[in-house]
Parts: sequence; structure tokens; C-alpha cells
Amino acid sequence: MNWHQIFLLTGLLIVTWTGLGYAQEPSVTDPLFGSDSLIEINIVANIKGLLRTKHKLPEVEYPGYLWYLNKLGDTVSLKIKIETRGITRKKVCFFPPVRLNFQKKKVKNTLFENQDKLKLVTHCRETDRFNSYLNKEYLVYRMYNELTDYSYKVRMLKVNYIDSARALDTIKDYAFAIEHKDRMAERNQSIVLDRKGIHPKLLSRYPYGLMSMYQFMIGNTDWNEPSLHNLRLIKLKDPTRIDIVAVPYDFDFCGLINTSYASPTEGLSISKVTERLYRGKCLTSEEYQKVIETFNQKKDNMFAICDKEGNLTEKERKSVIEYLDQFYSIINSKNGLDNTVLRSCRPDASYH
Repeated sequence: MNWHQIFLLTGLLIVTWTGLGYAQEPSVTDPLFGSDSLIEINIVANIKGLLRTKHKLPEVEYPGYLWYLNKLGDTVSLKIKIETRGITRKKVCFFPPVRLNFQKKKVKNTLFENQDKLKLVTHCRETDRFNSYLNKEYLVYRMYNELTDYSYKVRMLKVNYIDSARALDTIKDYAFAIEHKDRMAERNQSIVLDRKGIHPKLLSRYPYGLMSMYQFMIGNTDWNEPSLHNLRLIKLKDPTRIDIVAVPYDFDFCGLINTSYASPTEGLSISKVTERLYRGKCLTSEEYQKVIETFNQKKDNMFAICDKEGNLTEKERKSVIEYLDQFYSIINSKNGLDNTVLRSCRPDASYH
């Protein structure tokens, strides 16, 4: 190990608990993600071809255009290319998640300004059950936004998929857009680190504690630091800071959503995704207390998001609240914390 590597490792390990870039004001949010209101968009493309070739690799891009009405009631039309994406959801979904590729120079002064490759999480199947999955996953992203700016912004959309050849009836359903990784990093005055994995001890501790506890809250075991499975790394641009933060995404295997196709990560001690298992590394008692204080402070805000989510039925809303209440009972009880988080957390030496 050379001196530069020693300095980097040492610096990462002595990063202060409360610094971590939170003193910096986040950059302005892009127009698409600057509001939580529902917007309607229309996508015109070869939708029949898109669905027919959804299993083909590499993905096939289909040209088309997207149009919507702006605040003045004027039609805004943008050229796009659309392609399917994902792995598991391609297998289980009639209508899999898609990616919209915009002409970045043409979106200025529109709702999609600064967008280039935009991911949409789609309805998957036209059933109440799959609509519930979509709404709950959107909720999971929104609640994490309340905990930290180191999170992906989302926006709910009502989408009309119009087949350009009229060979398929127009598909009308909900989807939500996810902020691009580069835009998320830019908003946090950071850059995306292009690497395949990281040891947990190299991550900034407070954001890591929040992220790990949040995964426990929603019952998610489908993440991993060494392989960066469903995690993205960002680093502050400030050359005097070497903080690295792991930002989670893709939550459809979590217990709070409880999709019919989800199963616990292989080799774990749980038999169903609704069972919680803390997968983070072990922190100090003081660090856990700081994290728990944040969750308690943000509880009302997160529950308010559940109350305001208009697409949830009352039964679904009650189920979500009950699941979250169970989490809060655990973290605010010494026995609960000892028997769950402290019993299953991974020592620094563990890399699994």
C-alpha cells in the first residue's frame, strides 16, 4: 500500500460523524422533480414492437416522441427513443420498466430540462395488485427523501402509451420517473464513483447508518456493498473532503411492498421478505442513537407522506402504517434493538 492509499484509507476512517457534507446546500432540483403533483404525459412509439422484443439483448431502442401540456395549456413535443430495461421485472411484467432517451439540447426550458436517459418504473401488469406494488415503491423512495438528500427523487406520472402504428390499443396507466444518477449526484454537489464494489468501512458512517437502518425499516435485504448491488456510490466534489456515500435504489424486493415474485436474499436466516433482517455493519451505540434520533424526528413527515399518497387504498395505507409502526417499536425498545439490529449487524472485519 502506497502513502496515497494509506492517507485515503485513514481519512475515510476518521471522517467526523456529523460533517459528511450536510452543511452544503444541495443544488437546485430539476423541474421534473421539483414538485410532487401528478402529471400526465403521452408517449408515441412502436409500443407493440417494444413489448415483443423486451427480452432481446442488447435492448432495442424505438424512436418516438413524448408530448404533454405545459402550465399555459400549450402542447410541448419532444423527440425520444424508448427501450425496455431491468432483469427480474422483464421476466414477470407484461409491461416492463423502460428508459427514455431524450435529445438533451432540445429539452431546455421544458419540464424535462437536464434529462437525458430517464428511467420509468411502470405498472408491470394491469391489475390492482401490481398497481399497489408501484404505489408502494414510489412511497419508499419518497420516504427516503425525507431522511436524506442523498437519495433519488421521483415523480409520479399518468402515462398514455400510444402505438405509432395503431396496431395496439393505447395503454393508460401510472408510472414514476427516477432521477438520473448524475443529476442526483450533481444536486448533492458530488460525482458518481464508477467502481464495482466497496468495503462498508470506507463509507461515511452517518449516511451509511441511515441507509442501513432504512433498509431494515422497509424490510429490504436485496442490497450489498461489496458488489454494489442496488447501491450507487457518490463522492463530494469538495477536494478537501473524501466522504463516500452509498445511495440505495430498486426496492421491489422489500417487505413493505411484498411483491408476489420477491424472495429473501439466498443464504439469509429469513424465509419471507416481510421478516426484517438488519444487514448493515455494526456501529457504535452512540452512532445508532444518532440514527434512531433522526428516524424519530422524521417519523411524522414519513407517515404524512403515507397519508397523502392518493393512489393507496385505505387497506394498503393501514398495512404500510402497521409495518412501519413495528419498526419504530423495535428501534425504540432496548430489547428490540438488541435482538434484531445488534444481533445481526456485521463486524467491520466482515465483507459479506
